[in-house]
Amino acid sequence: MLDLGTLGGTQSIAFSINASGQIFGASTTAGDRETHLFLHTGGQMIDLNSSFPAGWFLGAANAINGAAAAINDAGQMVGSGTINGQTHAFLMSPSSQTFGSAVGVFRNGQWYLDANGNGAWDGCSTEFCFSGFGATGDLPASGNWDGGARSYIGVLRSGTGQWFIDRNGNRQWDGCVADGCYSGFGAPGDLPVAGDWRGTGVAKIGVFRNGQWYLDANGNGIWDGCGADLCLNFGQAGDLPVAGNWDGGVAAGVGVFRAGTWYLDYNGNGAWDGCGVDRCYFGSFGQQGDLPAAGDWNGDGKAKVGVFRAGTWYLDYNGNGAWDGCGVDRCYFGSFGQQGDLPVAGKW
Repeated sequence: MLDLGTLGGTQSIAFSINASGQIFGASTTAGDRETHLFLHTGGQMIDLNSSFPAGWFLGAANAINGAAAAINDAGQMVGSGTINGQTHAFLMSPSSQTFGSAVGVFRNGQWYLDANGNGAWDGCSTEFCFSGFGATGDLPASGNWDGGARSYIGVLRSGTGQWFIDRNGNRQWDGCVADGCYSGFGAPGDLPVAGDWRGTGVAKIGVFRNGQWYLDANGNGIWDGCGADLCLNFGQAGDLPVAGNWDGGVAAGVGVFRAGTWYLDYNGNGAWDGCGVDRCYFGSFGQQGDLPAAGDWNGDGKAKVGVFRAGTWYLDYNGNGAWDGCGVDRCYFGSFGQQGDLPVAGKW
């Protein structure tokens, strides 16, 4: 049995659970002054009341009075609340950005990040669009460099092996003291990766080189050899790297995308242990020529695969490694990015 806890008060109640393990319920806040709705996902209880428009009063009355209160496998929640003194039903379809990862693209030194997580480009007044961090030819990465809840950008200048990361998260280059610049971690032709390699809560850099991984396990931005850092053999030349907490744990595991097939280090030991222990998706999600991405698309605490194809995104929303159509998974047809862009994902 798992104690879900509360939102600071002494009482909580669960209404419904979906196939991803997300739980919809209500809890009292500090001092039991108010009762708020919550979503328990990825091991965290999230207060939903701040996500509703002003004027709504939301609490546990829907459960007490027998009204419907449930969550479906797409993460949509239904219930009832009070607005202007009247009881109304609601449907809440939280964006991926509210609880999970959202998409973004890097285009010749320009960044376009889906700040509201709806999979559509809504203009620079709503989304994040900026330049001045990175240059044409750089390769993008993202991670919570400061250990916080949000993802920040970074680039690997693959021609030189230099890294530049936006450590303070203001989406501009502030120099090597405020941000991070690392030389000597990587070589020309390497591909960038980022992940919390040791489960410390902070993302760190890494590179993939023809089937070999070199990961900055101690987070100092310097290659200290395989004893202090990590060197892994996972994949082969021509593969494209990804990283994520595939099993929902705190540490990131590596993975590769090979012309439509995925190989994921599910148990995180840095070795390929076969499809029974690790994960392999044979042609079930993506095709040759796609660019891979990884993110916690539905906010359940586990990284999942996705691909970017000439301006269109396909995201494995339910995490089963198979394409189940746009109704179950997510597809953004030309709404975020264009051909030639490089994909990134994060909690912007």
